[in-house]
Amino acid sequence: MKKLVYRIIRALFLVAFLILALDYSGKVAKEKRYESYATEAVDVDTIAARREYTKSILSLTEPFRISFQKQWIPEDEEHVIDIQQEIRKIGDTVVTLEKAYLSRGDVTLALSLEHHTVVRSGAFLYDYMIDKDGAQHGITPVLKFYSRNEPLAVDSFGYGYGSGSSSVSVSIPLEILEQYNYSIDVEYDGFVLYGYEYTGD
Repeated sequence: MKKLVYRIIRALFLVAFLILALDYSGKVAKEKRYESYATEAVDVDTIAARREYTKSILSLTEPFRISFQKQWIPEDEEHVIDIQQEIRKIGDTVVTLEKAYLSRGDVTLALSLEHHTVVRSGAFLYDYMIDKDGAQHGITPVLKFYSRNEPLAVDSFGYGYGSGSSSVSVSIPLEILEQYNYSIDVEYDGFVLYGYEYTGD
């Protein structure tokens, strides 16, 4: 009888020990996984689309200025001017003026938005409004023009943007740039700054 009781107690002890060991190893694994989220990269479209991320608007408007300069005007449509100038860092997004090119009489400045977003948490620029139910609505950008810091009325211009809030371009006719001695600044306002945090396992 005593042996049976001893065996039962030992079995229960082993079961309890295994449960505690598994629970501890699970917690350790989860902690290590969570620590990796601080450096593991994730793209902004994934953050925007998945419910595991809580998102909040930090700023409804984050404009940045770019400048058309004479040295950045290509000789013809066969030439592209490589610029690679960082314009601004907003949250975990870096805005870089990459290049200038000429097409059909318009000078275009092309910019890239590089998102250094990680899984755990951060902030990024996005050109969509995200509803609570996850639906997304595109933002129509507002462009303001200046010459020597004075507001300028420009009726003929163009803009474009790539998928995943990854690029932006602004175009102005060459004849308008010549009229203002190639000195025109553009304030581009078409992004929302979102903060986010991962709440999954």
